[in-house]
Amino acid sequence: MGKSMMSCKDMSELISLGQDRSLSIRQKMMLRIHLLFCEACSRFDKQIRFLNRALENYVQSHPSGDDSKKTLPEDAKERIRRALDDEGHK
Repeated sequence: MGKSMMSCKDMSELISLGQDRSLSIRQKMMLRIHLLFCEACSRFDKQIRFLNRALENYVQSHPSGDDSKKTLPEDAKERIRRALDDEGHK
């Protein structure tokens, strides 16, 4: 991404990356300028933002509820421990 002109592929990667972490000032400026002139990337940016909001709304409106579903049953944990111990002795 050290090029002065970045492709739509580069921009789509920046758009996706920006959903997970903060972009640098330089990256933000390059992206904003590109989005002013590129309808396809602008549309992609809007779609990604929409999907992110929809996912967040879904997660908030559908709490996981029963925490017991998040852990393995004790017998499964014991089988895993035994298998790991067996592997360690080989």
